[in-house]
Amino acid sequence: TASTNDYPIIYHVEEKEIVIDIGNDDRFLIAAKQWRSLSMTTKEKIDKEQRVLCLHGWLDNANSFDRIAPLLCERYALHIIAYDDAGCGQSQHKKHSAYTVVESVVDMYKVMNTLGWKSQTILMSHSRGAVCSLLFTSAFPGLVRKCIM
Repeated sequence: TASTNDYPIIYHVEEKEIVIDIGNDDRFLIAAKQWRSLSMTTKEKIDKEQRVLCLHGWLDNANSFDRIAPLLCERYALHIIAYDDAGCGQSQHKKHSAYTVVESVVDMYKVMNTLGWKSQTILMSHSRGAVCSLLFTSAFPGLVRKCIM
């Protein structure tokens, strides 16, 4: 839980590790941050909480959402996850990768699948992350509620 000198902030933030399967019995570690609104009961969260997946820009990391995520959690019932793309921040580097946008879209799908987010996810992104969000939405429209870029 966090707070400022001016007013209490009702959210919780924590670091998270997401392990995705990349084939050939190989796993890959994605580092992430998670914010959740705390102003609702557990039942209300299950019924009303909206999922937001955040994608950062080129040569950036999940920390680029540190200022906006808490503000959004204060106002709305949200479960926000921002993750470090492969080779960025605290996520593992891939052994054999060109780090293409298409690979990032595949990783997005695997992250959402691992989280159990199979529909109605809001994508919030900037820069290279916005390109990935648009491609992801085009490829998997049933998984996305809206894109915020």
